[in-house]
Amino acid sequence: MKTKLLIIISLHIILLNVISAKDTLSKSFPSALTFENIKIDGELRTRILKNFDRLEETKYQPEHVFLTDEESEGWPGDTEGRTILALVMDAQATGRTPKYLEKIIQQLPLHLNSKGYLGKIYPKGVLDEQQLSGNCWTIWGLCEYYKWKKDYKVLGIVKSIVDSLFIPGKGLYKNYSVDPEIRKADKNLIGRINKIPINGWILSSDIGAMPSCIDGLATAYEFYRNDNLKEIITEMIDFYLKVDHVSLKEHLHGTLTSLRGILKFAQLTYNIPLIKVVENKFQLYKQYGMAEDYSNYNWYNRYDTWSEPCAVVDSYMLASQLWMFTQNPQYLADRDLIYYNGLCHEQRANGGFGCDANTSSKKNLTNVTTYEAHWCCTMHGGNGLTRVVEYSHFRQADTLSVLHYTNNKLTVSLGKNNSISLQQISKYPFEGNVLFKINQVSRSNHIVLKLNSLPTWAKNPRITLNGKIIKVKSKNGFYIIQNKWKQDDEIAFNFEQEIHVETPLNLTNCSNEQHKIFYGPLLLGSDEGTNISFKDVENVIRISPMQFKDNKSNIELKPYYHLLNSSVKDPDYKFQYLFSNNANKE
Repeated sequence: MKTKLLIIISLHIILLNVISAKDTLSKSFPSALTFENIKIDGELRTRILKNFDRLEETKYQPEHVFLTDEESEGWPGDTEGRTILALVMDAQATGRTPKYLEKIIQQLPLHLNSKGYLGKIYPKGVLDEQQLSGNCWTIWGLCEYYKWKKDYKVLGIVKSIVDSLFIPGKGLYKNYSVDPEIRKADKNLIGRINKIPINGWILSSDIGAMPSCIDGLATAYEFYRNDNLKEIITEMIDFYLKVDHVSLKEHLHGTLTSLRGILKFAQLTYNIPLIKVVENKFQLYKQYGMAEDYSNYNWYNRYDTWSEPCAVVDSYMLASQLWMFTQNPQYLADRDLIYYNGLCHEQRANGGFGCDANTSSKKNLTNVTTYEAHWCCTMHGGNGLTRVVEYSHFRQADTLSVLHYTNNKLTVSLGKNNSISLQQISKYPFEGNVLFKINQVSRSNHIVLKLNSLPTWAKNPRITLNGKIIKVKSKNGFYIIQNKWKQDDEIAFNFEQEIHVETPLNLTNCSNEQHKIFYGPLLLGSDEGTNISFKDVENVIRISPMQFKDNKSNIELKPYYHLLNSSVKDPDYKFQYLFSNNANKE
């Protein structure tokens, strides 16, 4: 059996028609820097390294990461693919060599079935959407591994999964059921909702798992430009764009993954109208799917559920990619709100990621519902942290755009023979200080720096060059600085952040009698475990970066953000970030 599988993989390698990935939109839009350009430090590096540690514990080692259908609860390829993806991304972001990744890659062919994919072999004309989704995670992980290591053997597996599992389903994807009555399942049910196929489909309680395959397949299409693959991606997208996601109570991780895939495909095929479609659907998500802490509700129209870090990662990636295509500064604010509140709160002390309870008009307090979703969110959460690194800087021609303020060093080429090496030292978002030191530069008069002006909350900005205030242009949420740069130049961006109040995002689930308190992008609240209220924040003062106080009521507040705080755990932990005029909410 082993020999047969190796022969199959070898044949796939020979037959594979790999087309070098050429970004057809690269001249029109900025592109993210590669991990080779950036050396990350500070709190983001701490988070990624802790996640890396978690992913090298027993559960994710080669002896345990390959699961049977029963062990995976019907999601073949999901754990395997997410683990490969997270290890590949954590390794590149930190420069650390994974202990077990190569062995996992080596053993993967031994776990494929006789047709070359993971899971059961169903009769012709029957598709299991969980199997499709799980195998797409394997596709994504292997494609990222290939981009990093240039190992053509893994592309043989990608081709095998596409050719043997997905392409035979051509014509069935448009028959995927979106009938709310058929998709209705007990809210406690997680997994398959039918054993007998419906229109050829074995369906999942995670409504939208099938369309989420657009993401993995679009990733494969970057390297495997097969006409049949393009046709089934198009079939999936054409079908998905007609779905009423909210009424269907679609699973939001599936929704956002699908939208990420559509953006990938739009970029690869130069289909500009699809970008606007994704924009509109992301706005729908923000209105009905985004939770008050900038995480998510797990399904549309099911507010009594919990958040899911996987979807939070997806939303961060979408906001970043939509900014790349549109230059809309609103996405800059979205990114910071999602990262510092939704994603950072859901990373646990052990480096994994877990789920929190959603708040509502009847519930101001949130708590931990699942300490760690080790079967999916720990892996995708790690992938998400590395995307914060990847999407921290973008380049286009001779311009370097800085989107995310953190501690790092970077070296990047810009245009013909232009290059610059920078060190960034940042106290944002806890204080309004960001400093850039130029360590090396060539053809300096051709390099433009664009700094995120944080227009939503940065007040009284001041930019200095070597200690002297300079006037700069402002456009689309950036300060544009062009200068004849030289080694040891220092650019400082200083600003103030005010304490301010905002109403809830979702007034269907919450009430305009509730409000949230912010310092910059940081959501403020109390972890005392009892419900408190006050009407305004004119008496709230900042005592330290992590401590705030209302002088009138003596209420103490702190950021919802935390860095691997061990007290954020089930069942004792509670946090209030929604406040009402009367303290009558539980």
